Amino acid sequence: MEDKLIDDEARLAAARRLNIFDTPRERAFDHITKLVKMSLRVPVSAVSLIDEDRQWFKSIQGFDVTETTLERSFCVVSIRHRQPTVVTDALSDPRFCNNPVVVGEPCVRSYAGAPLILPDGYQVGTLCAVGFEPRTFSHEELSVLTELAGCVVREMELRERAAIDEMTGFMSRAPFLKRLEAVLDHYRGRGTGAVLSILDLDHFKAINDSFGHPVGDRVLQAVAQTCRDVLGETAQFGRLGGEEFALMIADADLHGAVARFDALRRAIAAIRFDDLPQLRVNASFGVAALNPVVSTVPIWCKLADTALYSAKQSGRNRVMIAGATDAATLAATGRTLPFADQVDERRLAALTEEIMAGPAY
Repeated sequence: MEDKLIDDEARLAAARRLNIFDTPRERAFDHITKLVKMSLRVPVSAVSLIDEDRQWFKSIQGFDVTETTLERSFCVVSIRHRQPTVVTDALSDPRFCNNPVVVGEPCVRSYAGAPLILPDGYQVGTLCAVGFEPRTFSHEELSVLTELAGCVVREMELRERAAIDEMTGFMSRAPFLKRLEAVLDHYRGRGTGAVLSILDLDHFKAINDSFGHPVGDRVLQAVAQTCRDVLGETAQFGRLGGEEFALMIADADLHGAVARFDALRRAIAAIRFDDLPQLRVNASFGVAALNPVVSTVPIWCKLADTALYSAKQSGRNRVMIAGATDAATLAATGRTLPFADQVDERRLAALTEEIMAGPAY
């Protein structure tokens, strides 16, 4: 069990399985941080989750920030301990006396952080209380903090179960679209790239009609697992409905993401069922990258959906890029050009205007 305190790769995978990073604030978590602030009489309280290179706040009271670097984080130390971490005077604590938030603004002096321990034993963050004056925390106060940290974990588990499609294990439609909202906000703030694909299984109705709905369910589950196997932990997965899925790769360039989606297309085509050797599965993909004309999630989704329609109209079992051409043609010509050269921007702008004039996605 204690090995899980130092296994950062597995801890990060456990945190990402929660599908919580970069999601909007939620009342349940804000209620808990408000209770911490009042109960422990501190100016700042937060639900802090530790990502690969940042500390991200699902909820925070007293500061108007959403994340910090790990260099500025007390919680990155707290997740190494099963019991609450307490700092009575940060200036005299060798672990934190040189921390930028101690020697400079906002001049943190006291801290208490209870670890957020998942049922599998991994600690993904803390529920913390922060002060600007040296102070001690009583046994009763730390007990309250620990109990409320357990409440945070239960809320995370509840939101995870509510957000998951039981058939595939992917995020259901509404939570996935909320995730895209968070990614779009992140893009506006930092200019990082992300690429969305909507895929649809070709002739899925014929599979259900020919083999029955139980086999159709097996196909959906096999495709979902293939998506995970090919795209890995860095991708986000959603089921929009029926046989339609959405896949999003953050911090990615268009060309690299399209290559991964095309590899997934080939892997889906290679799915076989030993008891049904005649069954074949194919998928069509529409792809759209974030760019300055993508101002809302409905526009982003509609761009990908329009490209998907083009893939269907062009013969199915292919990857099409919004405003451009299919991935196979790009690969055949060996093109590795940047987004502006791959995509017909006039066509993309016209398509965006058409989408904005039409009904919401």
